[in-house]
Amino acid sequence: MVTKKRIEWVDLARALAILLVVLCHSLERAYPYNVSRMTQLPQKAQIAAFFGLAVGRLSTPFFMMLSGYLLLDRKYDTEGCIRFWKKNWLHLFLCTEIWFVIYDLFLYFYKGQSLKTIIYNLLFIKAVDMSHVWYLYMLIGMYILIPFVAMGLGSLSPRLLWFPLLFYSLFTFGLQTARVLMNALHIDFALSTQNLAGFSGGVYGLYFLFGYGIKKGGLRRVPGPVLALTMLAALAGGTWEQYFAYSRGVTYNIWPDSIFVLLSSLSAFELLSRIKRVPALRLTKTLARYSFAIYLIHIPVRAVLSPGIAALGLPRPLHLLVIWLLLVVLSLVIAFLISLIPKVGKYILYIK
Repeated sequence: MVTKKRIEWVDLARALAILLVVLCHSLERAYPYNVSRMTQLPQKAQIAAFFGLAVGRLSTPFFMMLSGYLLLDRKYDTEGCIRFWKKNWLHLFLCTEIWFVIYDLFLYFYKGQSLKTIIYNLLFIKAVDMSHVWYLYMLIGMYILIPFVAMGLGSLSPRLLWFPLLFYSLFTFGLQTARVLMNALHIDFALSTQNLAGFSGGVYGLYFLFGYGIKKGGLRRVPGPVLALTMLAALAGGTWEQYFAYSRGVTYNIWPDSIFVLLSSLSAFELLSRIKRVPALRLTKTLARYSFAIYLIHIPVRAVLSPGIAALGLPRPLHLLVIWLLLVVLSLVIAFLISLIPKVGKYILYIK
């Protein structure tokens, strides 16, 4: 029996990504991300909140680029496409449906939400009332087309990829960042691009393609110090972008469609790909293996824990640290216990 050899830096990137996801959702409980309350905090606290979110937003690009890195540089024939749909897409689809039922039952018992919407949720007609499920909808749509995209990319020179990436990035990341700044300056900027990146999955599809481009060595010649400086400058830019918007009375919490998130995540991802030896490898592999499971579990856990932690009246940095650590540890423990269920544990959690 041949077993797949795990790539250490990929496990590190996946582990960091899930830690950053939980960081984002912990920040939302420790800091008030709205103009009326955030602007009442000291300047240092505001900057800390915005910087934390700028760092945390690297999580989704990391996951997207990892998918592009691992799945798009493959050869898919008819049998391979069907096998991918059965093994990857169908597994993900059924896992998602199971968790939609779990979420609806949780909302029924915890919040008293009606179960009438469960059929709509399962049919993807109405979204589950959980802030993180958008990612599941997006993945299910993207995974259907991965074999076709991979075959198209495999038949062309990787160098040709940079033209569409730069073109669509200008109208996707660039225009969104300009829109935020114009709104903060109270300049009428109701323009929207007519050059839609729909075939690529929008902003998330672009991150898939960037991951493939990095796999093909697109940033290999960029020196490490330049990448590190770009990453730090982009994180600073993302922090400033939010602070500037808030200071002008506009609530803007940075998202992966920001040019600053694009630049910081690309630089960080390329730097991670150059790591030869990963520290704390056993812990890193564990977090990587259970990363999707932690993603599925941590929002209901947050709902249960948040009121009690808020009642402690901790300083905001300590509040953040406590809820972040508890969400990671408890979600990991729950995931591990579920994975012990014979035959179905790993399937329910989409463990890879």
